[in-house]
Parts: sequence; C-alpha cells; structure tokens
Amino acid sequence: MSANPASEPSKNADDRRESQSASRQADGFSIEVEERGDEIVVRCSGALVAENTERVKSTVKPLLDKTKRLLMDLGGVGYVDSAGLGTLVSLYTSARAAQCEFKLANFNTQIRDLLHITNLLWMMT
Repeated sequence: MSANPASEPSKNADDRRESQSASRQADGFSIEVEERGDEIVVRCSGALVAENTERVKSTVKPLLDKTKRLLMDLGGVGYVDSAGLGTLVSLYTSARAAQCEFKLANFNTQIRDLLHITNLLWMMT
C-alpha cells in the first residue's frame, strides 16, 4: 500500500470539525465556581473565545439570582476575542437586571487594554 495521502481514506468535514472542537476543549478552558460568604467567585482559565461563550453564559447566568456580588476571576485567561467580550457585557447587563454587582478581577494587560479601548474598564472593575 502506498504512503500517498491521496490514496488513504480521508475524514469527512464533520469528523474534522469534531476533532478540532475536541482539541479546543483539550486546550483546557475551564470554569470553577466558589461560593464565599455573600459573593460567588467564578474562575476562568484558558481563552475566552467564541467556542466557550455559551458554556460561560450557561454557568454564570443562573448564579446571578443566587448572590448580590459575582466576581469573575480572569487570572487564568490569556485571551479574549470579540465574542468573549460580548459575553462579559451580556453577563454584566444580566447582573444589573438581577441587582447583582458584577466585577472582573486579575485580568492580564491584553484584557485590560481591550476593556479600556471599549470604555468598559470603569464598569467592570
């Protein structure tokens, strides 16, 4: 049998997408929730990008009715794309509607610059 890749069976597009998705999850995006007295701390780690935004929203939104203060610790987040930024804004808006204080903490310079450029730094810190 030839070592020519053209002669080997190729993966279909769905298999390739599933493989890419699994590797993104394997990159280690994680969310941890800790209740500390009257506040809830949500620690995120990895890249806050489009592929992870639904997971973040589905984890954080239900917590907003359970506390008066939610702190998102982004110390483990290395990168935020536009979808990730939109998720943070959405969560901030939902928190305000639930009369919950929503703050970001421990973010890196890239995230700080992004929040500053978009005039969100003062709202979320």
